[in-house]
Amino acid sequence: MEEKITNHTFVIMAYKRSSFLEDCIKSVINQNIKSNVIISTSTPNRYITDLADRYNLPLAVNNGKGDMADNWNFALSVSKTQFTTLCHQDDVYDNNYLKEISEYFDDDVLLIHTNWETIKGNKKSGNINSFIHKLLNLPVLLLPGSKIVRLFALSLGMSIKTPSVCYNKNKISSPLWESKYKIVLDWQAAVKIAKLKGKFIYINKPLFYYRVSNEAASSNYTRNGIRHKEDFEMFCKFWPKCIAKLILLVYQKSYNVYKEK
Repeated sequence: MEEKITNHTFVIMAYKRSSFLEDCIKSVINQNIKSNVIISTSTPNRYITDLADRYNLPLAVNNGKGDMADNWNFALSVSKTQFTTLCHQDDVYDNNYLKEISEYFDDDVLLIHTNWETIKGNKKSGNINSFIHKLLNLPVLLLPGSKIVRLFALSLGMSIKTPSVCYNKNKISSPLWESKYKIVLDWQAAVKIAKLKGKFIYINKPLFYYRVSNEAASSNYTRNGIRHKEDFEMFCKFWPKCIAKLILLVYQKSYNVYKEK
């Protein structure tokens, strides 16, 4: 009999017609430990419906505004379990992702996140961004309950790769994400959660793979300058403008990871 965790749900956030959606679905349903799985979308179409039917997955349709923040808040709301991972349709998960994070399921945990690698084409590899994330999160690894440590890490950039995050819904309030942002809404939400009492758990293993693709929203927002503008606004929440500009000069070198070559 397959082992199943009943207090966790994967919510796969589907949008329009991604050629990578089925790969994401397969990576979730083929976990070494099984879990609940739901597909969420604000753009219902035959392609998404057919995949939901093929894999016998419930489909939740968001009839709200349908912007990124609204879609993420809706996706989190359709999960009825304490722990929830929101899956971005372009990405895939290591078969041991759920097994690894479930070892840290506890009432005082705010969120659990992991290291990661990129996929460009069919090639999986590490990159400078994942290495920097690892360095920023080493103090969090040692002091998971410290607000100061995790907020300092977040003051230097978005030190969490959002698709790797498992949220403890019992510890966070909704709506979590703010519609005024297009690209840093995950960073904004991480800061909000970091200020709460509880633990940030970081697993220093690459347990999911971020796909670099021209289809991804992050690629589009990097090209049109929105990422630069919003990143600067976030740095200014922590630092004087003169220091924020200096940090951004270094931070924007990480944008190269969003370019598909």
